[in-house]
Amino acid sequence: MQHVRTVASSPALAVVLSLLTAAAALAADPTNSSTAALSTSAAGAKPVAITIALRAELQCGRLVGGSLVVTFPRKMRVPASISATSVLVGSRAARSVTVAGRVVTVAVPLPRGVICASIAPGVAKITFLRAAGLGNPKSPGAYSLTVRRGAATFGSPFRID
Repeated sequence: MQHVRTVASSPALAVVLSLLTAAAALAADPTNSSTAALSTSAAGAKPVAITIALRAELQCGRLVGGSLVVTFPRKMRVPASISATSVLVGSRAARSVTVAGRVVTVAVPLPRGVICASIAPGVAKITFLRAAGLGNPKSPGAYSLTVRRGAATFGSPFRID
């Protein structure tokens, strides 16, 4: 009896189709959308927790590898150092965090356990906990922070009251 292997059952083809689907979905939203949610929008508040949600290509629902470069607005108060345990990527602490003025580089935590081959667009969350020591600008108004991941840059506007 001859074994017939269908194209649809090929694991490699499934990965390729998954990548094509993800690329098409990201191409449909070329704005690189993201949002920033602050624990309080009060002018001068400190410490403030900030959650950034961005559309990204995720593996098994999480960011894998590399770093995120977050640039806070000039008037935002950013401490000279931030502990890696004060920044969450998804639900896990960052691998490391470095601060250079208002630019914060967050190393994505290494994956644990078995990693599946599913790559699809989704929403990744980066949370700066209150322990990070960030402070809102002292003046009310419209502000924006940016997140860079590889060649992609995401703008996240927010308001201070």
